[in-house]
Amino acid sequence: MARKGWDALSPAYKQRLERAGLTQRAYESGGSIQKARGHAETPERPKDSAKFPRYHAERLKLNKSLAQRKQWLFGSSPKWNPGRVLADMNKKTPPIKMLRYWNTLRTEEEWKDEISQNPAAADFLGYH
Repeated sequence: MARKGWDALSPAYKQRLERAGLTQRAYESGGSIQKARGHAETPERPKDSAKFPRYHAERLKLNKSLAQRKQWLFGSSPKWNPGRVLADMNKKTPPIKMLRYWNTLRTEEEWKDEISQNPAAADFLGYH
């Protein structure tokens, strides 16, 4: 999707960009707006794992725990593919809060209820 032109931006958004060091010229030439949007340095990015080691250690622990839980709940299915579990979760990375929540669900019934009530929130889980 193409960016709006500088003149189409609201005055408040222009100020926000300028405060982040992005001039009109830089914006119009395709300069990054990540810093102005607050996304310059976030722990969710795998490339930032060295900057946020505790966050990434917790995320890895939660992902592994969730993969083990999925194996326990759904591993007997003929469609089960253990090699894709972590890959699916890493491809559709959910917020760490969601990983914590899914790790608290204990029974297959709790999982199925949650998935049926909110399938979009469970999308990152892949096959279930």
